[in-house]
Amino acid sequence: MTTKISLSYGQRRLWTLDQIEQHAATYNMPLAVRFSGNLNTEALAQALGFIIERHESLRTLIAESDSGHPIGLLSEAPSYKDILRIIDLKDEDQAHPEHTQDITNRLIREEASTPFNLSSEIPFRATLISITPVEHILMLTMHHHAGDGSSWAIIAQELKVAYAAFNREALPDLPECQIQYSDWARWQETVIKKKLEAKLVRSKERLSGIPERLTLPLDLPRHSDRAHQAGYVRLHIPVHVVQGMERLARELSTTFFTVLLAAYGVLLSRIAGQTTVVIGSPVSGRIRSEVEQTVGFFLNTLAIPVSTSVQSTARDLIIQAKQQVESALVDQDIPFELLVEEIGVARSLDHTPIFQTMLSYQNQGQADFSLEETSAQAIPVGMATTKFDLTLALEPLASGDVSGVFEFDADLFNESSVNNWSVSFSMLLDSMVNTPDSPVLSLCMTSASQRASIIEESCGPVQDLSDQPLTLTALFAAQVAASPHAPALIFEQSMGEHASMPFAELDARSNQLARHLIALGCGPDHIVAVLLDRSPQLIVAMLAVLKAGAAYLPLDPELPTSRLQFMLADSQTRLLLSDCNLLDRLASAGASTHDVAMPAHRDLNDPRIVAELSALPATAIAPHERTQALDPEHLAYLIYTSGSTGTPKGAGNTHQAVVNRLI
Repeated sequence: MTTKISLSYGQRRLWTLDQIEQHAATYNMPLAVRFSGNLNTEALAQALGFIIERHESLRTLIAESDSGHPIGLLSEAPSYKDILRIIDLKDEDQAHPEHTQDITNRLIREEASTPFNLSSEIPFRATLISITPVEHILMLTMHHHAGDGSSWAIIAQELKVAYAAFNREALPDLPECQIQYSDWARWQETVIKKKLEAKLVRSKERLSGIPERLTLPLDLPRHSDRAHQAGYVRLHIPVHVVQGMERLARELSTTFFTVLLAAYGVLLSRIAGQTTVVIGSPVSGRIRSEVEQTVGFFLNTLAIPVSTSVQSTARDLIIQAKQQVESALVDQDIPFELLVEEIGVARSLDHTPIFQTMLSYQNQGQADFSLEETSAQAIPVGMATTKFDLTLALEPLASGDVSGVFEFDADLFNESSVNNWSVSFSMLLDSMVNTPDSPVLSLCMTSASQRASIIEESCGPVQDLSDQPLTLTALFAAQVAASPHAPALIFEQSMGEHASMPFAELDARSNQLARHLIALGCGPDHIVAVLLDRSPQLIVAMLAVLKAGAAYLPLDPELPTSRLQFMLADSQTRLLLSDCNLLDRLASAGASTHDVAMPAHRDLNDPRIVAELSALPATAIAPHERTQALDPEHLAYLIYTSGSTGTPKGAGNTHQAVVNRLI
């Protein structure tokens, strides 16, 4: 016998995900407790049955309606005799406890990874493993649509009371539930929805411009049908670092969580190469006192952007994170599922919407499941699958330290990579605490050995250059030969989206432009000015000038036009490489002063020039192609002083001098 009831936004979303994942165990919430002492299994079963009957969410089914939408169905409570499955291991060989332990571990894993059938099975299971007459392990598994972390604390509290009563063959003395979860779901649908318009406007503004996804470097290809296997790397934050973080939080009138969030944002930003990252964080969602003792899926998720810049200090970032957290909390009652719909983010099966990483700081402690005449010890249960690319879960210890774990998608990342990130996060926290006024981009995240390994991997095999002149172009050619397909440039195309250019492509494009410059008569000790915005084209142009044998003069487009004109005239620039917008600016300014002549110039975006360059050979420049042989003593670049003490002065540097510094 079932009765139709209301579903919350969260329950509907979890049902949809269950359909997509074909009844996977991704949203199981397993819990295991080891009991020592005299356990009354009959009283335990009765107590569990009492709790399931008391809380409707624990016996709510979710089925598909004729229209294809989810509907809630409240089933009758099963008999307490059918609630608790008992597995008896007392006859196992007690002389070999490791054998019993292996069986127990296997049973816990199997129970945790067994999915629920949401349409026909109540979302709560209980299994008891009896190891000896005085040693038992209770495994409880709840589907997330029926409860959350706070629900476990309620269940533990009520289980203690109910078990004590049934153990004395009495009835539990617990007050009636003020409301059931379906009442709250109905209230959410009717009341919260009316207040959402202004909240959604604020949330959309707060999340405008966020990147589509977090671009962490992958060890394995991202497939939409991957298994999402979970991997785990432990993390420990020592008490002296925790105290430093708490001190920073007090100074900035914020919380320990906010300091953690800022630091995690820096870590992700540095690893992913993104100035803005979005981090998900759970919030209890129990915004009304009436639901404090109600078992149900009240948990909501906040999406919090964290942005870094070259100028930001650790303090700056914590203050910014504080503002973002406070803004998100103001609108924390917006169901995350509704926010996803309203923002209209592109849906993909290979990553979660809005954010792909979570930060959880659980400072309420573990639920106490100890029962009368027993002692209880929680057993950590790791899930076989993970919901996000990367999750950092932390909790404080009685010692003052903080312990935690990086949970990662092992179908995307190797454990060694995540272990390196864990080490980097520890170093980053220590650096933030000790130098909170340093720019975040200068905070140390790698050890000396890690830096050496990264450089060695980046550079590829050492090349023998003993038979070549030591010029910048020779060093670059050696690098192209060593790692032609490795990224030479990484650049931001749009907010949060990056692309790269391999060494082979950079080599080819700069060779084509170098041949064009040689044809124009550019060669050793000639000055070629480069006036371009930061872009791959800027690097191609500078390298091409070097390959032609000439020296480049970098011109910053942000400088006043008069300053640019002075440097062009003073340097006796032979040729200017730029684009039409910047060239027009210089030409119009020169015409207005009547005393500055434009040097010969090339618009690198002119379709005719682009076509001409693409027709040129992309192979390496041979020595005989240059106007004269390139020597290490030839000029590599000319750069001007700021002019703060008078007229700006040009200072040159040779290939030999730069190479000596590099090697």
